[in-house]
Amino acid sequence: MYDLSEQIMIPPLPMTFADHDDGFDLEQWIYKNHQLIEEQIWSHGSMLIRGLNVDSPNRFQDFVESFPHTSFNKNNTLMSSLVNQLTQSVFTLDHLYDNCLHHTLAHTPYYPHWVFMACGLKPEAGGNTQVCKSDAVYQELLNTDPRLIHKSEEQGCYYQYRIPYASHAESGPGWPELLHLTEEHNLDTLEQLQSKAEHKLHTMGYKWQWHDSILEVITPVLPAIKRARGTQKVFFNQILAAAQQKLHPLPSKDCVFFGDGEPITAQHIRNIKNACSKHTYTIQWDTGDLLILDNEMMMTTQTPLAGKHQLLMAYAREA
Repeated sequence: MYDLSEQIMIPPLPMTFADHDDGFDLEQWIYKNHQLIEEQIWSHGSMLIRGLNVDSPNRFQDFVESFPHTSFNKNNTLMSSLVNQLTQSVFTLDHLYDNCLHHTLAHTPYYPHWVFMACGLKPEAGGNTQVCKSDAVYQELLNTDPRLIHKSEEQGCYYQYRIPYASHAESGPGWPELLHLTEEHNLDTLEQLQSKAEHKLHTMGYKWQWHDSILEVITPVLPAIKRARGTQKVFFNQILAAAQQKLHPLPSKDCVFFGDGEPITAQHIRNIKNACSKHTYTIQWDTGDLLILDNEMMMTTQTPLAGKHQLLMAYAREA
């Protein structure tokens, strides 16, 4: 069977059961159903597919590459997690944001439009994915914190955070790895690495300053509200992650600002959390599950987990 056989709603996303027989052809199934899948994601921002048994990196890559998107070049951005590359497109992350809703890489100028996830191995405990529709959060905040919305819309925001030299599994990559300097320049001195880091940050539009071997970066002013697919306004940013020191755990007093330099206050953060809590839903993974997200529409986070697990990831840009 190649049609989407059963569909139910787990607000705010459709969930599809794809029943198939022993002669199942994944590529043919995608070819037959990808338009319907994209229509559902266009309407709801995400879709969970259960029953395709996509539980290996190669099978997941086949699924991702069957959609008409362009590949995402991680060298063009600053990822705040250590990446374990499994195939050309598929990776896992050592460090996921625990209980901190965010749009993937929205604190950088270059971010994926699409986020694909597949459960290679169901966690023994926890490890659920939470999703939240940002258009609903925008509408909620328009009522509860209109100043936040108006300033975000008019001025955007920027982020300021510090990154150590050394990488750690729990805290994420150090700045040489974050800026992809380690493979090509692993024999360089600290001063040489710093010079190369400055050149790369300059090309990306960042400002910076050094505190010995610690790098402090200031992003360009970025949109905090966007029109997803050119229509719906969404609260598109990483304000919560920045405020909770999730971009990087080195302490700093203020780390997220409106475009005019005014810090985004603790009260704004509380209002954002409250708005998100009203529109957040939990996905409990089964091995082989697939989740497709429109990154401009949906915020996500992972809950803490225990035991062996594997959550496969892939990013893509609009074609």
